This record gives sequence, C-alpha cells and structure tokens, in this order.
Amino acid sequence: MLNNPPPVFVGPDRDPFMHGPQGRLLRLVADDESIEDSPAERLLEQLGHRPSARVHWTRRPASTRATLKPLVRERDYVPALIEDGEDAIETAIPAASHISERSATFAREHGVARDDVERLLQLATLGRTWNRIDAIVVGSTLLSGPPLDRLLLPQCQTPAEALALLGLNLRAHGDFAVSREGSMTRAMDGAQFYRAVAFEHVEGLDSWMGGATSHWLHSGARPWTLLDGIATRLGRAFRARDYLQVRLRALDFEAVWDEVLFFFDVVLIHAMGALDLLARLLHDLYALPGFSRHASWRSRRLSGGWVTALVQAAPRLGDVAAAGQPVGDVVDLVAELRNFIHEVPPSSEIRDADDFPGIHMWGAGLIALVRSGAADTMLAAGERRGGLVVWGLSDRRAGSAVVLDPGRFAEQALRSCTAAVSSVLALVDRERLATGPPVDVARGVPNRQDRENAAALFGLSAGGLRQERVTSA
Repeated sequence: MLNNPPPVFVGPDRDPFMHGPQGRLLRLVADDESIEDSPAERLLEQLGHRPSARVHWTRRPASTRATLKPLVRERDYVPALIEDGEDAIETAIPAASHISERSATFAREHGVARDDVERLLQLATLGRTWNRIDAIVVGSTLLSGPPLDRLLLPQCQTPAEALALLGLNLRAHGDFAVSREGSMTRAMDGAQFYRAVAFEHVEGLDSWMGGATSHWLHSGARPWTLLDGIATRLGRAFRARDYLQVRLRALDFEAVWDEVLFFFDVVLIHAMGALDLLARLLHDLYALPGFSRHASWRSRRLSGGWVTALVQAAPRLGDVAAAGQPVGDVVDLVAELRNFIHEVPPSSEIRDADDFPGIHMWGAGLIALVRSGAADTMLAAGERRGGLVVWGLSDRRAGSAVVLDPGRFAEQALRSCTAAVSSVLALVDRERLATGPPVDVARGVPNRQDRENAAALFGLSAGGLRQERVTSA
C-alpha cells in the first residue's frame, strides 16, 4: 500500500487516494468521440472498473457510463447521469446557455464543429464543477495545440495522462493489475511491477542480463549482481516516487509535507545508487585499477581519478561523463543534491542566511538550498538538460537561495537517470561479458507486454503522470 488510513475514522474522505473505506472512488469520464485507439485507451477500458476506480465512457456500451441528457431550459442546466455498474449518480452541468453561446462563437471563429465543441465544454465544466470527477479524458490531439487546448479544457487529460493517474490510484490501494482480458485480470506484486518499469525504461537491460547470466554460469556472478542491483535500485526509486506523488495529492498538504521530504530523499538515494552501480560495472568490465567501490562519476574533477582511467580505457564513455555532457550533468544534478541533503536534510527553510542568526521560511511545497558552488553546478546542469522549469528549480538570488519543487525534480531526475543508464550501456560492447551463448532470462526479466503496460500505468515518460500540485518554484 502507498498510504495508510487516518488515525481517526471520520467517514468517507474526498481524497480518492486514501486507503481503505475512508477514500472515495477515483472517477474518470472518457469522451469516446474524440479518443483515438491506442494502447493507453485499451488499458483504460480494461482496468476501468476496479475496486478503487471507475472510468465512465460517454458512448460505448459498458457498465460504467456517463450520459449527458437534453438541456433543461427553464433552469439552464444539462443533466448528467454517472453510472458505475452498481449504482448511478445524477448531477448537472450549470450555465448551459453560456456554454452554448461560447461554443457557437468558437466554432465560427475557428471553423470547427459546434456540437463537438459544446460537448467538450460541457464535459470540461462537469469536471471543474463536480469534485467527484478527477479528470475528463479526451483525445490527445485536442490538447496538443490550438484551437482547443488545456486553457479551454481545464480538468481534461490525454489517455496516457489519465492512465498514469489511474495506475497511481490503483497502486495506492495495493492493486498492481497490468491488464484484463475477459474475466481474467493479470496482476503483479509490487516488486515485480517496479522491476518491470525499470526494464522498460532502461533500453537493452534485458539483453545485458542475458549476457550476465551466461557469464555467471561460466565465470562468476559479479556482473549479474551489479546489473540486477541497477534494476532493483531503480525499482525502489520508482516505488518512492509513487509514495511521493500520492502525498503531493493529499487534501491536507501541510500534514504530509514531512513525508514528501522523506520520500524525495529516498528517490535521490536510490537513483544515485543505480548510477554508482553502473560505474562499478564499468570498472569491472574494463578492469580499471583500484577497488570498484571507489568508482565514481564525480571523480572527473581530479586528475588521475576514476573517470580519467575510464577515458583511457573507453574514450566514448569518458566523453558522455565529462562536465557539461549528458551523463555528467545528470550526475551533477542528482549527486550534488543527494550529497547536500546528507549534510542538511531537505527543508523549506534556510538557517543563518548571510551569516546572520535567523530562519528564512519558504513554505511547504518548496525545498530551499543555500546558494553555493554545488547549487550553481545544479543550476547550470539543469539549464543544459531541459531548463530549470522542467527540473522544478528556481534561482532566488535576492534571497541567496535556490529552491526546488520536489515533485517535478523527482520526475525529471528519474527520467534522466534511466536515460543515462541506457546511453552508457549502449556504448559498451556486451561481448565483454560473453563466455558462452546468451541465456534465456525469462524467469528473471518481466515479459515485454507486462513491461509496456506497467510503464504506461506508471507514467514516467513525458506526457504521463501530471503533477497536480505545482509549487511556485
């Protein structure tokens, strides 16, 4: 489970992520007419009727339906019926005449079908005005640019975004289902699920595991244990990210802020642990001098350090690990922050700013770092790797601080770490492991379909899970 029931039972809670009977169902309303066929759409349909969640479809025959009825003119609203298979809820979409007028104007100005615009605006209004609906699911092309966009359609998500939200909610209730065919649901345990996500995001890791298994059978287990450790570390970072994202959605955010900081810390520790294990793997494969436990991507600042030895043995790997290069920047962003919080645990306050006694409070939602050489390194690397907004970083020179949004930073850190591991493994010749033919590792590596489904439900890729609570970083 990703969360716990409150200490005192006070009846059903408005939070769909609350564990057990205290929380309500997560509800998504899917607009059949605009959603295109896709793997995300099919998974929404397969997993749209779980104990903790419902997906209501506007057109297709299903036990969960969302039906918009004819306008009630005298009261200016459109009735809406939300059915979930066992029960039905009748609600209403207000200001129907205003929606109709706005749709006519928009259709005339942009040359689109008025009925389509009116339906979408009605659904968007339903999602905005009724707090029992968490998102309206519409076609991905509608939200990618004009004339319709996210400003016109608040509360609307693409199928991929809605699937990631659904997946997070399922996992918050201990439900690790990855597909359903007919009456058969395929589910994994938690460790298998996050391992599947790791194998899907690190390209070539399954092939490397096959070579490492062959090496184990003929020579020794060492490369296999390191590769398995990379998958395990990333899986645990992914699990911590889920705990973090659930708490970022808590209604009483102030009450869970300390837990946000805790799980953010865990994400950084395990993400950097995966990169450290990757360095030890390269140390062994290239038979570099010294002990493998001293292998460190950050030793490039020292002449004769570990990165110098790596450059001599594998110049291409040394290039990507250099300062300002992809792997080097990811290490600087994650490792600098991880080392910083070893000394000063993450907090929304800065003590003794400018050498004067006192505390500067930035408020729950932001982690504050004192301006320093390490913080400047992070800012420079963040600018090169997508920009500060993507990383949730903000340079607050006036307050002698750098602040960051833990949700945004964690998402981008995990994307970047898995991409870095993938890029490094792609540059290494797998034949260095070969002592025999590759071995079938089906028992140790999740199958392709489970990996794809788990990754889609996890939503780490850009266009996946949207962070609901975005701070002012």
